[in-house]
Amino acid sequence: MSRNILSKFAWIALLFLIVTACGTSENNKNLEEFTGVAAEKRVQNDSYQILVIPEVDRESIEEMNEEELLELAREEDGVYYTVEEDRFNKVEKGTEVKVTYDAEAGEEDSSPPQREAESIAFDE
Repeated sequence: MSRNILSKFAWIALLFLIVTACGTSENNKNLEEFTGVAAEKRVQNDSYQILVIPEVDRESIEEMNEEELLELAREEDGVYYTVEEDRFNKVEKGTEVKVTYDAEAGEEDSSPPQREAESIAFDE
């Protein structure tokens, strides 16, 4: 009889572990938003990246070359975000964007840093 109870307990414990493990993947995300201007676009290693710089206006970046944009991004905490190809193609330089990203996912150690975007929003 006690063997039967232990067997049932083991199955219940196993089921509990499976259910809780399956339900936590989305909850582990720590989504944050980053707003700024799309200053540059590039394709690197089959990744579509947009350089987003906060607190700058469209006019201030229009005439800048790539090196000047990178320097401004370093000074103003700009970030390269990897986005889906269709969104990449729709964003134009100078567009104000709002990027949602997982803060727990980390970022590539570069200057400016690189992050994976969960989503990117802008007026189309």
